Amino acid sequence: MADSKSWLQMPDVHQINWKRWGLVGGGLALAVMAVVTLTIITVVIGTPLLVVGGGAILLASPLILFTACCTAPLWIPLLLFVGIPALIFLLVTGGLTAVVAISAVTASVGLWWVYRYYKGPMPFGGHQVEYVQRRVGDTMKGVINKFRSK
Repeated sequence: MADSKSWLQMPDVHQINWKRWGLVGGGLALAVMAVVTLTIITVVIGTPLLVVGGGAILLASPLILFTACCTAPLWIPLLLFVGIPALIFLLVTGGLTAVVAISAVTASVGLWWVYRYYKGPMPFGGHQVEYVQRRVGDTMKGVINKFRSK
């Protein structure tokens, strides 16, 4: 079976050289800078855009409602006979695509886990599987012995 080494072997903190520490620190610094930059951009650009855009829609809402009511005989049949069936089609095919994609990912991860369990280093949770196998085997032996003694 597989060896009992951990499949994830992390080096000790003292074994990491200064170049790797520099890469780790640089990566963390870049991540923090990206988060701070995106936050500032969102606050500086997003808030005024929300206020101006929301105000414009609020001021133009009577005109928008009047136009929608006057042109309803044009767009309601299109919505009913084209838009809603297209939406249903996209939801169904998109849902089927998502189910197929999720099933493929799940199957490939499961096959990878089983391969690692039998051939490679012990995967995460492999020791629990062996423990359950032993418990089930012991329980079956106990049940068989009880039936044979009766």
